[in-house]
Amino acid sequence: MKIFDKALAKLAIVYTCVLLMLSILFSVVIFNITSAEMDRARPVRVSLAGQEMGKWEAVLRQRNDEVRAALVTELVLVNVLVLCGGAVASYFLARWTLRPIRENYEAQSRFVADASHELRTPLTVLGMENEVILRDDGVSKAELKAQVASNLEEVRKLQSLTSYLLKLSRDEALQLVDVEIGDVVEEVLEKFARKTETAEIKLRTRVVPGVVRGDHVALVSLVGVLVENAIKYSPNGSVVRIEADDKSLMVIDEGCGVAEEDLPFIFERFYRAEKSRTSEGYGLGLALAARLAEQMGMRIEVANNKYKGASFSVIFQK
Repeated sequence: MKIFDKALAKLAIVYTCVLLMLSILFSVVIFNITSAEMDRARPVRVSLAGQEMGKWEAVLRQRNDEVRAALVTELVLVNVLVLCGGAVASYFLARWTLRPIRENYEAQSRFVADASHELRTPLTVLGMENEVILRDDGVSKAELKAQVASNLEEVRKLQSLTSYLLKLSRDEALQLVDVEIGDVVEEVLEKFARKTETAEIKLRTRVVPGVVRGDHVALVSLVGVLVENAIKYSPNGSVVRIEADDKSLMVIDEGCGVAEEDLPFIFERFYRAEKSRTSEGYGLGLALAARLAEQMGMRIEVANNKYKGASFSVIFQK
């Protein structure tokens, strides 16, 4: 990126100038101290006097001048080496300094690009379908109703996407209190009761009553994301299990699992594994779950089960 290349060059130049100025300052100090010490040095006046003393002082001045000239040469050489070495060191130091800023900038750029792409798709569908209806003079009432229903479906998708984006953009601190983990699981079960009936998926729980430090609403959202994700990728007739106590919570499904190459990126925004490309979603649910876990000081992990499916674990803070 040109903007970061320019910033890198400017920062490296600034670091180099600072190092060079410090080197020159120390060189001046060393030269002045050395000169002052040489000026204080005098030959021992024992039997020398008159003309002989003048000769000794001339020799001493000549020697001091030679020493000063040699010192200046060495200090100049040192400063040249500092300039060259400092320029190289400054370049790497500037890169190290700008790296987190660059990574955040690139992540933000990807986020904006991905969000724009996801927003463009339903908007394009809305526009094209409405244009077709407007051009058809013989459109029936049933067709208009169908079009309105389609529009509402696309609006629902946009609302869902914008809701995820708003939640991910928040950086507010959550007020952590004691939360009964059983109440959280029960609320999540009520939320997905109808959806599991439609998909013919059974939700089974094994909850040991216990209290964890967290935010009740955030915990319900976090567990809800994991359960929804498990339901989405589980075949009809399968079982999704929720196991929880005061140390951790696990959501275990019997779906296709997660490919090994996808595991490191599964919690990134807009990331969707190859096996899920054809399913509905934006790749934001697990990113939101990871964000909520981070805000509550928890840790979220994913692993494939031994035979089939995947397990998502939330490790509570102690």
